[in-house]
Amino acid sequence: MVVETTKGVMIMDKKKKEKMKNKLTTTQEVLYGREFRMADRAAGFGHKR
Repeated sequence: MVVETTKGVMIMDKKKKEKMKNKLTTTQEVLYGREFRMADRAAGFGHKR
């Protein structure tokens, strides 16, 4: 449930608020993906042969 106050501030219920805290932005997803791929390659887990 979303309630809009007179000042325009959105107040969300606890479950929805917690769910939104854990989401990454698209930019963060891309950057983390690149970092993990580079780390995997450095550790020798790059391509299966």
